[in-house]
Amino acid sequence: MTEHHDSVSVVDALPETLGDRKVVFGFDGYIDQVRAIVDERRDQETYQKVRRLSDFGDQISEASREERSILMEWVRSDVRTGGHVCHLSRALTRLGSLPKMIGMFGRPIKRPFK
Repeated sequence: MTEHHDSVSVVDALPETLGDRKVVFGFDGYIDQVRAIVDERRDQETYQKVRRLSDFGDQISEASREERSILMEWVRSDVRTGGHVCHLSRALTRLGSLPKMIGMFGRPIKRPFK
């Protein structure tokens, strides 16, 4: 038998602001190699990328229906900090906070972390 508890959602329990309090929420330090999938290549330098995940899914489904393999070209579109702490730090920055990241960022510190 399970008991029913009246509970407050985690989001509802969050304060409006941290005020002058500080929070440590993790240690991290990854470098994400962000890639784009090429939809149509026009020449060596120009291409159109797949913009929606559903379009990519359609390409896979079409190849499956036709019982053929699918060829994909990926290009690196960005290099940025990654991992939980980095993503959360970017979000907090957009909300007006000034997060300080703590982690294993390399020695000397790798460019994406500077």
